[in-house]
Amino acid sequence: MTGRAEVQGWAEVEMQGAEFKDARHGKRAVQMLEQLAARPEASVPLACSGWAETKAAYRFFSNPAVPAHRIR
Repeated sequence: MTGRAEVQGWAEVEMQGAEFKDARHGKRAVQMLEQLAARPEASVPLACSGWAETKAAYRFFSNPAVPAHRIR
């Protein structure tokens, strides 16, 4: 089983190459990646720790300022 510290380290390393115009988007991407990686079998609402984080994840995914090529 993967520990939380390992997941966090992986998420930060994975997102280092992502270029966002707003630094907050990068922080949110790392946070969401940590949550989703900790529970890969879960849906977004189940992986997030509450309604506010679920709503933030969906807003992030639909934000035109955060195109998929910036995340990849």
